[in-house]
Amino acid sequence: MLKFVQAYKYACLLGLFIFIGLAGCEQQSSAEKFHSADITGVDFGKDLNLTDHTGKATRLADFKGKVVLLKLATTWCPSCAQLSRELAAIGEFLGEKDVVLLEVFLQDTPEMIARHLEGKRLPMQHYALIDDLQAYRGYSIYLIPRLLVVDREQKVRYDNGAAATILPAAEIRKLVEGVL
Repeated sequence: MLKFVQAYKYACLLGLFIFIGLAGCEQQSSAEKFHSADITGVDFGKDLNLTDHTGKATRLADFKGKVVLLKLATTWCPSCAQLSRELAAIGEFLGEKDVVLLEVFLQDTPEMIARHLEGKRLPMQHYALIDDLQAYRGYSIYLIPRLLVVDREQKVRYDNGAAATILPAAEIRKLVEGVL
């Protein structure tokens, strides 16, 4: 009888743990799952005035009136390369919608960026810029890759910085569609 009572207690305890574990679960379609924070209305981010690997200056403010994807990354980061592949997968869409990709490289030299860009052609406006700590400080960089969606008024609307995840192409597309 004692073994039956112990087995019953363990079974009840196991059932309770399973119930508690499942209580927080809810069905959610992949279209509803975002790995970015909607920061609409938050005063965040700064204008950037950076140069590319050839020395040509580009400012974020140059693109007022356009949606901008601000990618903060390095040339040597595997996760950054994966994010580049996700962006390339929706490159035609981004080009059709006149979306600008500002790829800001942290910790990279002009030579590293030039090698990284060899043979790459993206169907959207693309600028590869070198950070001189403006992006690092102005956007509080603590994880890479980081992708921010900047609306036509130069307000950062979405930021995947807290998620520490690679955004899939379909999710990036939905984020962009949300600010067009």
